[in-house]
Amino acid sequence: MSELAIQALEEARARMIERYNREMAEIDMAIARLRAVDGDSSNKPEAVEVAIKPGQYKGMKASPALELYLRERGGGPIDIHKIATDLEVAGVAIAQDRDRYIRNLRIVVSNNRNLRYVGGDKSKVELANRMRR
Repeated sequence: MSELAIQALEEARARMIERYNREMAEIDMAIARLRAVDGDSSNKPEAVEVAIKPGQYKGMKASPALELYLRERGGGPIDIHKIATDLEVAGVAIAQDRDRYIRNLRIVVSNNRNLRYVGGDKSKVELANRMRR
């Protein structure tokens, strides 16, 4: 009987932690948006450093998770290797090994109209609707 109670409490705890991580991500995204808008009088968007939380995007597919990641950080540009590391920590399951993770992220960027590469070497990614000067 006590084992069932312990299991129920552990499941409730896991749900609370997941809900907390999602709410923190929403708050961080709101802060990033405000910083991107209010940051400079010239209205030039800036990449914003927002800490990634373990499991923050758990269960999300790669494309929406990448878009949300970039939106939370002012639209980019952000190095694709940093994105891969952060999304892996955040719980987005794209691939089993590291090389495949980068390859699959590049495929996601290429197949998503809302994302684009910065520069010719495909090392940085940003939102496609981001204003550039």
